[in-house]
Amino acid sequence: MLKRHVGPAAFVLTILFSQASSFAAGLDGITISGPLVHANLAIYLLHGGSTPGPVPIPLQEAFEKKLVRVNEIGRVDQLTVDNLSSRELFIQSGDIVTGGRQDRVIISSLVLPPGAKDVTLAVFCVEPGRWTSRTSNDEAGFVAADAAIPSATARTILTEAAIEPAPVNEFSGSSLQQKMWDEAATVQTNLGKNLHANASDPASPTSLALSLNADKLQAAEKSFVDTLAPQGLKDNDVVGFVVVVNGHVSNAEIYPSHALFRAMWEKELRAGAAEAIETETGAKAPAPSRDAIQKVLDLNAYGPAQERPLDASNTDIVRIGPAMQFIESRRADASWVLRSYVAKAAQ
Repeated sequence: MLKRHVGPAAFVLTILFSQASSFAAGLDGITISGPLVHANLAIYLLHGGSTPGPVPIPLQEAFEKKLVRVNEIGRVDQLTVDNLSSRELFIQSGDIVTGGRQDRVIISSLVLPPGAKDVTLAVFCVEPGRWTSRTSNDEAGFVAADAAIPSATARTILTEAAIEPAPVNEFSGSSLQQKMWDEAATVQTNLGKNLHANASDPASPTSLALSLNADKLQAAEKSFVDTLAPQGLKDNDVVGFVVVVNGHVSNAEIYPSHALFRAMWEKELRAGAAEAIETETGAKAPAPSRDAIQKVLDLNAYGPAQERPLDASNTDIVRIGPAMQFIESRRADASWVLRSYVAKAAQ
């Protein structure tokens, strides 16, 4: 086994997938392995220690166990959420909630304490044109959160909204909301083109969530998930991943524990697969080296930390880099629950 010591805060590198890379700047101890490649999607795994303590319940699992309630309040840009669980509730930026009067995508990552009620969620609509229930029982509330936004452009819009929040009044008419609608429509169009099928669901043709749950897309995603998902679960020290589509870094997510990574892994992998399918052009692009991924994640190249309070329990720490934007989502006690890197919009 090769061991290498780096800088004044030395740590041991364990060699995985024949070699691993490390990076510093506040994230010492993380190693990079991979890439794991399927078609035009490459995944790099991030290995590190786990923070001890209870693991929050993810939004999707909470819906499945009826331990969360997400409510309409008569606004396009806001919902409220009740945590019915005895655990913290983890909500990740990009989670899509379906039902209500229209499907929404959640802007910021956050955790809710056990039993928290009426917590405001800032959201974008991803289903223009509907303002009534699709079924008789979902107008007031939402029924699922089993998809994540599968678009680098959409994640950039979410990050822009999180970093520089616009006034919430009349948010549905804002330029960012229009950009989100445009991108959701583009994703549907490209999925239909690359799957050789109509990606719109007759139940609501503008619903991105229904398109992401369509049988043909899920069948296409299956080869990605079957190939890559087990590899992400082989080691018990994986705490995150980097997504590369068509040779370009799209996003990276780091969780404070392996347990939370495991809970989010397949949902986030499906989003990466959908992005790869949607943007497939047939051109071959090599996966970046681990050294290149290390440079992307190295916060030494990023600007100073800026604090963006979300509510009494959650704060974002933002740093802007040359090609990526970094957001660390923190609890009120300053412990972190997610570290996200999102590609900046093409200039």
